Amino acid sequence: MRYDIYMYSDQKGNTTTVIVATLSFLTIVLLALSGWALYKYHEERTTVEEQIEEAVAEARELQRAEDEERFKEERQNPFRSYSAPGVFGSIDISVPRDWNMYVEEDVSSRTQIDLTVHPVIVREESGSESPHAFRMQLSDRLYQDVMRNYQRDVDRGDLSSRAINVSGLEGVRLTGQISRDHRGVLVVLPYRDKTILLWTEGNRYLDEFDEIIDQADIS
Repeated sequence: MRYDIYMYSDQKGNTTTVIVATLSFLTIVLLALSGWALYKYHEERTTVEEQIEEAVAEARELQRAEDEERFKEERQNPFRSYSAPGVFGSIDISVPRDWNMYVEEDVSSRTQIDLTVHPVIVREESGSESPHAFRMQLSDRLYQDVMRNYQRDVDRGDLSSRAINVSGLEGVRLTGQISRDHRGVLVVLPYRDKTILLWTEGNRYLDEFDEIIDQADIS
């Protein structure tokens, strides 16, 4: 009887040992699998991050090259543009790059855009000794009303006039005494229910004025 008890105890001990060994083995396997899975996760994450970094670097390099090419073209372009805010319509005026520019914009004013461009200091007022190289105004007055005033000067002989087409707009080019203080050239264009006036005071900048007029984009 004692022998049977010993046999039973030995069998029970062996079974426990097997179970413990099996559990230990499974634990080791699970830990190994977990470690391998974690390693693969970090490896793939690192690979993805490296790919993202490479893509970002390539995109930045491409953008830098595009920006440099654009800046190069802009530096080589002797003109720069003034583009009116969309509320006024589509008005784009190209002026010499090294000229100074000053503009006032007020949709509620009779003169909604008042753009002055000059090679040196831009002065708000121009006397007979300081003519402006280029000016543009957008007036909320009708073309017919604006031209009625200038037509009197044409009839008196103070101004000569001829038809002109600027960016598809049929207007009038006036030459002579365009203001009390200045002789020069003034272009008057109908623009929707408004009027665009572009002029140069004196003859010094007449060539640049003609080029600005030729390049004007108004629609």
